[in-house]
Amino acid sequence: MTVFNDSMEHGFATLLEQHGESVSYKFRDSGTTVSRTAIVDRNPPTAIDQVGNAVAFSLMIYFHNNADDGVQNHVVDNGGDEVYVSLKRGGTAEWRPVYTLIESDGGVTQVAVR
Repeated sequence: MTVFNDSMEHGFATLLEQHGESVSYKFRDSGTTVSRTAIVDRNPPTAIDQVGNAVAFSLMIYFHNNADDGVQNHVVDNGGDEVYVSLKRGGTAEWRPVYTLIESDGGVTQVAVR
């Protein structure tokens, strides 16, 4: 692990303690549902796809990139996994499909949800 990754992972743990919220993550392959603390960005920026089209996501969700208390990036199933989360803080949660794995760096897995 690099110094950056180590620093980022420790900083992310503090961020989760202060601003994280509980969500449920359902893995399509195993059918397992786990409760995780994550950072939920409810106002993510619009992304640009490979051909220049704007792609809007409802949520960006950040997890630790590990099996113990997060979601490992190599097991994310785009379009198959689901997250039980509300679109608005304090709103009614519902199962929403993981659209895509955005990135995984510094011990953090970032997924986009529509």
